[in-house]
Amino acid sequence: ALGERRAAVGVSVFRALLRHDRSVWGTSRPFFMEIDVEHQAARLMQMLGCAFDQLSDMDSLIPTLQSLGRRHIMYNVMPSHYDVMRSALLAALADELGDQFKPEMSTAWATVYGLMAKVMVDASAAGPADDEWLYAFV
Repeated sequence: ALGERRAAVGVSVFRALLRHDRSVWGTSRPFFMEIDVEHQAARLMQMLGCAFDQLSDMDSLIPTLQSLGRRHIMYNVMPSHYDVMRSALLAALADELGDQFKPEMSTAWATVYGLMAKVMVDASAAGPADDEWLYAFV
Protein backbone atom coordinates (compact mmCIF):
# COMPACT_ATOMS: atom_id res chain seq x y z
CA ALA A 1 0.00 0.00 0.00
CA LEU A 2 2.89 2.36 0.64
CA GLY A 3 4.90 1.50 -2.45
CA GLU A 4 7.48 4.15 -3.20
CA ARG A 5 6.60 6.07 -0.05
CA ARG A 6 7.81 3.30 2.26
CA ALA A 7 11.25 4.84 2.85
CA ALA A 8 9.85 8.33 3.36
CA VAL A 9 7.31 7.02 5.87
CA GLY A 10 10.06 5.21 7.76
CA VAL A 11 12.20 8.34 8.09
CA SER A 12 9.10 10.34 9.06
CA VAL A 13 8.43 7.86 11.87
CA PHE A 14 11.75 8.71 13.48
CA ARG A 15 11.14 12.44 13.04
CA ALA A 16 7.68 12.05 14.57
CA LEU A 17 9.16 9.96 17.37
CA LEU A 18 11.39 12.86 18.36
CA ARG A 19 8.49 15.32 18.14
CA HIS A 20 6.16 13.13 20.21
CA ASP A 21 8.42 12.26 23.11
CA ARG A 22 12.04 13.34 23.41
CA SER A 23 12.48 11.16 26.51
CA VAL A 24 12.73 8.11 24.25
CA TRP A 25 15.96 9.45 22.83
CA GLY A 26 17.62 9.77 26.22
CA THR A 27 16.76 6.33 27.55
CA SER A 28 17.40 4.17 24.51
CA ARG A 29 21.06 3.31 24.85
CA PRO A 30 23.06 5.75 22.78
CA PHE A 31 21.23 3.90 20.01
CA PHE A 32 19.54 6.93 18.51
CA MET A 33 22.76 8.90 18.54
CA GLU A 34 24.65 6.23 16.62
CA ILE A 35 22.18 4.95 14.06
CA ASP A 36 21.84 5.61 10.41
CA VAL A 37 18.22 6.81 10.49
CA GLU A 38 17.54 5.80 6.89
CA HIS A 39 18.84 2.28 7.55
CA GLN A 40 16.87 1.94 10.78
CA ALA A 41 13.75 3.36 9.09
CA ALA A 42 14.09 0.78 6.32
CA ARG A 43 14.37 -1.99 8.92
CA LEU A 44 11.27 -0.73 10.74
CA MET A 45 9.24 -0.60 7.54
CA GLN A 46 10.52 -4.02 6.49
CA MET A 47 9.39 -5.51 9.82
CA LEU A 48 6.00 -3.84 9.58
CA GLY A 49 5.63 -5.16 6.04
CA CYS A 50 6.54 -8.66 7.22
CA ALA A 51 3.99 -8.43 10.00
CA PHE A 52 1.24 -7.49 7.54
CA ASP A 53 2.33 -10.23 5.13
CA GLN A 54 2.48 -12.89 7.84
CA LEU A 55 -0.79 -12.15 9.61
CA SER A 56 -2.16 -15.37 8.17
CA ASP A 57 0.91 -17.29 9.43
CA MET A 58 1.14 -16.34 13.08
CA ASP A 59 3.24 -19.45 13.82
CA SER A 60 6.07 -17.81 11.87
CA LEU A 61 5.44 -14.22 12.90
CA ILE A 62 5.21 -14.65 16.68
CA PRO A 63 8.71 -16.15 17.25
CA THR A 64 10.26 -13.43 15.09
CA LEU A 65 8.53 -10.71 17.09
CA GLN A 66 9.44 -12.38 20.39
CA SER A 67 13.11 -12.41 19.45
CA LEU A 68 12.91 -8.80 18.31
CA GLY A 69 11.26 -7.80 21.59
CA ARG A 70 13.95 -9.52 23.64
CA ARG A 71 16.70 -7.83 21.63
CA HIS A 72 15.12 -4.41 22.15
CA ILE A 73 15.75 -4.75 25.90
CA MET A 74 19.43 -4.34 25.13
CA TYR A 75 18.68 -0.93 23.61
CA ASN A 76 16.89 0.12 26.82
CA VAL A 77 13.54 0.14 25.04
CA MET A 78 10.85 0.33 27.70
CA PRO A 79 7.24 -0.89 27.33
CA SER A 80 6.05 2.74 27.28
CA HIS A 81 8.22 3.41 24.23
CA TYR A 82 6.01 1.14 22.15
CA ASP A 83 3.07 3.49 22.71
CA VAL A 84 5.21 6.45 21.69
CA MET A 85 6.31 4.59 18.57
CA ARG A 86 2.68 3.78 17.70
CA SER A 87 1.81 7.48 17.89
CA ALA A 88 4.85 8.37 15.80
CA LEU A 89 4.01 5.72 13.21
CA LEU A 90 0.42 6.85 12.83
CA ALA A 91 1.46 10.51 12.68
CA ALA A 92 4.07 9.74 10.01
CA LEU A 93 1.59 7.76 7.93
CA ALA A 94 -0.93 10.60 8.17
CA ASP A 95 1.73 13.17 7.22
CA GLU A 96 3.06 11.20 4.27
CA LEU A 97 -0.23 9.88 2.90
CA GLY A 98 -2.43 12.88 3.63
CA ASP A 99 -6.04 12.39 2.53
CA GLN A 100 -5.20 8.88 1.34
CA PHE A 101 -4.73 7.80 4.97
CA LYS A 102 -8.33 6.84 5.66
CA PRO A 103 -9.66 5.96 9.12
CA GLU A 104 -9.83 2.26 8.22
CA MET A 105 -6.15 2.36 7.23
CA SER A 106 -5.28 4.00 10.53
CA THR A 107 -7.20 1.29 12.35
CA ALA A 108 -5.44 -1.48 10.38
CA TRP A 109 -1.98 -0.04 11.03
CA ALA A 110 -2.75 0.55 14.72
CA THR A 111 -4.07 -3.00 15.07
CA VAL A 112 -1.07 -4.65 13.44
CA TYR A 113 1.38 -2.45 15.33
CA GLY A 114 -0.52 -3.15 18.57
CA LEU A 115 -0.20 -6.88 18.00
CA MET A 116 3.51 -6.52 17.29
CA ALA A 117 4.08 -4.36 20.35
CA LYS A 118 2.18 -6.70 22.67
CA VAL A 119 4.14 -9.74 21.54
CA MET A 120 7.44 -7.85 21.81
CA VAL A 121 6.69 -6.40 25.26
CA ASP A 122 5.49 -9.75 26.59
CA ALA A 123 8.64 -11.45 25.29
CA SER A 124 10.89 -8.74 26.71
CA ALA A 125 9.65 -9.54 30.21
CA ALA A 126 11.61 -12.81 30.01
CA GLY A 127 14.82 -11.05 29.02
CA PRO A 128 17.04 -11.84 26.05
CA ALA A 129 18.14 -15.34 25.19
CA ASP A 130 21.87 -15.94 25.53
CA ASP A 131 22.53 -15.79 21.79
CA GLU A 132 20.49 -12.59 21.39
CA TRP A 133 23.03 -10.54 23.33
CA LEU A 134 25.22 -10.74 20.25
CA TYR A 135 22.69 -8.75 18.20
CA ALA A 136 23.04 -5.76 20.51
CA PHE A 137 26.50 -5.07 19.16
CA VAL A 138 25.94 -5.81 15.47
